[in-house]
Amino acid sequence: MMQWRIIRQWLGFLLVFCSFHFLEGAVTGTVYLSDGKIYQGAISLSRSLYFQDLIQRRPVAIRLEQVYMLELILQSQGMKQSSQEESSSSIERRFILGVHTWDGQSYWGQLHNKVFVTLANRKKYGFGLPKVQLLRNIPEVLNQGYFMYLIMDAGTKHKVPDLRKLTGAISPGGIFQQVYAVHENYGVVFAGRISADGQTYQFTRLIPGYYQLFWIGPKEIVFGMNPPPRHDLMDTLVDMEASTLGSWIRQHSDGGISMQMIYACGRYSKVQALVMQESTRLASPGLPTIQDVIQERKFWLWICSFRQNKWRVNHSVLLFQQKKSQPWPQLFHDDRIAQVWVPDTGTRTFDYSLP
Repeated sequence: MMQWRIIRQWLGFLLVFCSFHFLEGAVTGTVYLSDGKIYQGAISLSRSLYFQDLIQRRPVAIRLEQVYMLELILQSQGMKQSSQEESSSSIERRFILGVHTWDGQSYWGQLHNKVFVTLANRKKYGFGLPKVQLLRNIPEVLNQGYFMYLIMDAGTKHKVPDLRKLTGAISPGGIFQQVYAVHENYGVVFAGRISADGQTYQFTRLIPGYYQLFWIGPKEIVFGMNPPPRHDLMDTLVDMEASTLGSWIRQHSDGGISMQMIYACGRYSKVQALVMQESTRLASPGLPTIQDVIQERKFWLWICSFRQNKWRVNHSVLLFQQKKSQPWPQLFHDDRIAQVWVPDTGTRTFDYSLP
């Protein structure tokens, strides 16, 4: 009896496994890459779509035949320097996966997966869906296309959907060089682009919701911060004067590096902190000279939380970097950019002028 029970359990497992994996391959769709290349054919995945939804904060499991569209959103892309060697650098890309189903539901998460496309001539291509991508060979990588989205076929021709964008004018122009958007609920940070003349900006692909903007320039840093929604009764506002957040940040000072909290706002579930880092280091090993000593100042945005009686850094973004000999940029808080709405589809135009 025990053997038959074990056999039935294994048969049930195999039935579920086969139905999930083999039936998932019986769909067709079109893959679009960032460099404009398009691949159309039979679609399959390396693993199931099971992940934690960032907005609803719950696990979701989705079958491939339920999916209308997969989109991989480039959250941020930046240079990452090696602490050992200044000339050794790489590109770090962070992604969020959007899953849109035929019944109109949308889910957002992060998971490692791979999309396979089998063409009519039976040639097979694979495209990664990473969380974080660390790329070493920078000149070649910048010219390589990566997966942007997959749209399933429904027997009729389809067009690329109108993805979420945030764009607008900046007045006066020429002041800011970079702009960031922080999602209010999740705390994830997106990097936008400012035009060469500094008069317009654009975020090409965002997840829907409210955002707090950070405008970065060599002389001014303008930001909007609001406390996030309350999670539970214990999720109170953090008293920045009485809390241990400032001393915890200073504890990250080590050797020639000093850390200091400049401004912070939030609850224990999520706090945004502007952190200044000043450091002194040698440009090259050996006996130092005045020219070999590099003194620099960096301004970071830390997204922190207090869990299990400890402060933790969930995300961090380097906002600005300068020499210590240069004057500090002026910091301004602007409530107008503390809650900027991005809709489910289409383009949101938000023009910004300095107060």
